[in-house]
Amino acid sequence: MKINRGVFVSLAIAATVANTGLVFAKPSVPVIMNRDSFVLETESILKVNRATEPVSPMIATLDLDSQTIDQLFEAGDSAQEAGDYIEAEIIWRRLLQRDPDNVSARVRLGEALHRQNRLEEAIQAYQSAIKLAPNFTVAHVNLGGAFADQGDFEAAAASLRQAIEIDPYFMPAYNLLGAILQEQGQLTEAIALTEQAIEIDPHWTVSHVLLGHLRIAQNDFEAATAAFYQALNLTDMPGPRGSTDSLAYVGLGNLALSQGDLEEAASAYRRAADLDPSCVDAHVGLGAVLLTQRRFGDAIVCERRALELDPNEPWAHVNLGAALLAQGRLEEAIAAFHQTLALPNMQGMPASTHTLAHTNLGYVLQLQGKLEEAIEEYRYALQLDANFIPAQNALRAAERLLGGQSFPDD
Repeated sequence: MKINRGVFVSLAIAATVANTGLVFAKPSVPVIMNRDSFVLETESILKVNRATEPVSPMIATLDLDSQTIDQLFEAGDSAQEAGDYIEAEIIWRRLLQRDPDNVSARVRLGEALHRQNRLEEAIQAYQSAIKLAPNFTVAHVNLGGAFADQGDFEAAAASLRQAIEIDPYFMPAYNLLGAILQEQGQLTEAIALTEQAIEIDPHWTVSHVLLGHLRIAQNDFEAATAAFYQALNLTDMPGPRGSTDSLAYVGLGNLALSQGDLEEAASAYRRAADLDPSCVDAHVGLGAVLLTQRRFGDAIVCERRALELDPNEPWAHVNLGAALLAQGRLEEAIAAFHQTLALPNMQGMPASTHTLAHTNLGYVLQLQGKLEEAIEEYRYALQLDANFIPAQNALRAAERLLGGQSFPDD
């Protein structure tokens, strides 16, 4: 079975607005662990694609009733690896009709449901597997990933700690728990856990990449650089969000961007994309650089490429909206910001994705002369982050404009 191992990181760069117009942020680029699903296929870490795949025509020709259990496993695994998650679900359910206590099939059913973003059903499948086999590490890690996708980080962390207690050498559990701790703002604990994982297995490349991104969040750029180069000296591991080498170069790009070196950042992101064209963060990062350079058309191309790879990448949506807004394509920008708001709110710099989306939506509405609606959006942004200066300035400017308007007599 092909082993996919990845670190789920997302570049926190977006455009913001101020009362003087569109302003592009140049943040220090902390690590933001992507909430996109984290599931396992027994020995593999795979990122969930929330987009439901079409049913393969294979299912119409496969006589499930005539298949042995082993043949059903082979067919289900093939469907899963091909991205035919609905077909895989059908196969796993048929297998479980014949062998209800098959723990591996229950975990695989959970994966198929998880990939369709049917999280409650996936959680039930993982929990049923754990009930049958309480020490099945993979089921606990998968369950943690599903809870994380729901935004229930406490439950996710509990599941992952249970996995580590069962198997202290299972590195994926450490990596996902570290990501979740960072998402909860527990950066020191996330770093300590990741360093513990490196002590246990210094050759597990993913941990070094994760540590590098965590060190960026800590503003320890020297330690971050060392971690990324250590990862590049180890075995490159393929992963669903990009190989470890490509993610290390993304980290180096983040470092360069945080220090204001746009050309070096762009070079690193391009290197990451060359190594692994499926590296979402490379395209998001390069788009952010181009956005900062006011190369809006090129930025749009990069962010749309990122969204082809992951339609639910919130930073790509918010950056795309900012670039479209800068080009005056207001309705398209509005759609991108609304899509951002339909996704989980990701924390980052200069503000969270929802804060940025509400602020930029306010600016679009203000351009359209809809001052009251614009003010409402700015207030939404400030409810999320009361200290976000661009939203504060934009709100004051809009309120002054509204107060200065003259209205016809009724």
